Amino acid sequence: MVGTEKHRYAIVMHGDAVEATIAKLDEAVADYWLAQPAQKLFDHTHRSEDDELENSIPQEFQLSEWRDFPGQFHVDGVELAKGEIVVSDQDDNVVYERGLDSPSFADDHIDRKVEYTEENGFGGNVPCHVGLTFYTGSVTYDLVTDTPFRPELLRLRVCQTSETTPFVCGVVYDGDELSGDGNGHYRMQSSGIYAEGQEPNVSFVEPTF
Repeated sequence: MVGTEKHRYAIVMHGDAVEATIAKLDEAVADYWLAQPAQKLFDHTHRSEDDELENSIPQEFQLSEWRDFPGQFHVDGVELAKGEIVVSDQDDNVVYERGLDSPSFADDHIDRKVEYTEENGFGGNVPCHVGLTFYTGSVTYDLVTDTPFRPELLRLRVCQTSETTPFVCGVVYDGDELSGDGNGHYRMQSSGIYAEGQEPNVSFVEPTF
């Protein structure tokens, strides 16, 4: 019996992008960091080499590196505004290309009902840490199918935090979730604590790398 031929594609989204992490915190931990300088929070979650700073933080309030919080939500995605999607086959032939913010694409392919924010991400207003990296570049998703690419089977999920515009946080093709890998030129990073009824404690810093 002859095996089914596989069709391989690269789904690439270009534009301004966001790497986002959202991790819930205990109330006591959130309260501690809401009372600290925002820059101290940023330096701590981005692993400062300042021993004096690190030693000043009680053990029970120390946090993981911003990408390594346990049980966190973590995505890479291109912002819808001015972003574009290009689908190429294994021979680098473009088989599909659209602007993410074009009305026809949005109406047919973007599921705006699946929004994940720091307010609703854990089923309610739960204190959380939000880490963001803003960059300009691309996110690539690999697709392997038994049939040629069909645009009508493509769906995008959209996320938004209070510090971002809507961005792609999930790509689904024919019901299967695809994983993406982002790369590009970094523009800004932030680290913030959010809790219901309190002013967020957020710091924005230009990357040094």
